[in-house]
Amino acid sequence: MTVKPTGEVHAVANLFPMLADDELQEMADDIRANGLREPIVLTQSGVLVDGRNRIAACKLASVEPRYVVLNGQDPAAYILSLNVWRRHLTKGQRAMAVVLAAEHSQSKRTDVLLSQDADVSVSLLQRAVSVRRYTPALAEQVMAGTLPMAEAQEEARKVKAIQQGEDARLGRLRTTAPDLAERVDAGMALAEAEAALVARQKAIQERQQHVTRAVVTAVEASEGVCGSQAVREGTIAEFVPALAKGSPMTRARLEALAGAYAALAEGWDHDGGELASGDGADSDGGVCPDDEYANADRG
Repeated sequence: MTVKPTGEVHAVANLFPMLADDELQEMADDIRANGLREPIVLTQSGVLVDGRNRIAACKLASVEPRYVVLNGQDPAAYILSLNVWRRHLTKGQRAMAVVLAAEHSQSKRTDVLLSQDADVSVSLLQRAVSVRRYTPALAEQVMAGTLPMAEAQEEARKVKAIQQGEDARLGRLRTTAPDLAERVDAGMALAEAEAALVARQKAIQERQQHVTRAVVTAVEASEGVCGSQAVREGTIAEFVPALAKGSPMTRARLEALAGAYAALAEGWDHDGGELASGDGADSDGGVCPDDEYANADRG
């Protein structure tokens, strides 16, 4: 089966750096003198799997390269097995090569299985996975040999702590304000959503304070004209609806107000408040009952 190279290089092969210029020239001199001993390996679709340096050296030596097709093997595993031992890689580089190769494995071989081929410990593999996940740019530096694994891992640990903190904050936001959490999922900054929640809670608190002050003021005023049986009787006798300014004072309005007070008292009782226990209310009725006003309706 004859396959022509497409010029494309397999992603895992690209993980490994090319030889230095002087080393590449030495290879070219050897190929010119002795021929190409190892052919270039391609996939059945013509993607280069192994031999980037040999192709470059053939060009320098003006030698036509030979090609073979990789049959039945996972290209990622094949490339990894060749390069981790062919090159002088640190343990950190080998571990990172395993993690990156696993991302391109056609046979779905896990990074743990690939690590066995590269003689990488599980603990070192886990560190490489963490660096790749939390600091992908540093993973490339580790692979290139420009950054030690230990330094990359420390940076990954810091990023992980920040992300986990953000995950916890987002979790709290999902509980207290699901709509804002959805906006974060859609691209809104988490800090912006948290600021919106604080503003929302402040507005709610201000409304609660306003309503509470209004109710307290109304209750205190009502107690002055209907706090006891005698006072209520005097109020009924002296209240003249025709003298009310503004909107007309009607029985319906008084009944609605009495109903609102009753609902407030009931809700307070359910929440464990003090209104139902008689605190601040007269023992024979508290706020004005609507039956008293029913007797006082004079038109």
